[in-house]
Amino acid sequence: MKVALVSEWLDPWRGGAETSTLQFLHHLMDAGVEVHVITRSRPAPTPGLSVHSVGGASMSRVRNSMTFAHRVAGILRGGAFDVVHAAAV
Repeated sequence: MKVALVSEWLDPWRGGAETSTLQFLHHLMDAGVEVHVITRSRPAPTPGLSVHSVGGASMSRVRNSMTFAHRVAGILRGGAFDVVHAAAV
């Protein structure tokens, strides 16, 4: 199974939802699931985890989020994922 996990931010120091999302993706990987993370963060390299870092620098937070969403849509269209999970943070 190929799963895309979308979270704009995935930095453990942020705590809360980011920590839960990281725990969730590790449980998926332990179960043998092919996990692809799509994020603006740069998580530490983890064997077996595919990270798609989506950048975008703008002066506006709204514009950054819109750019992120647009780029994520492109990745998802070309990824042939079985499941897409978007973590609301």
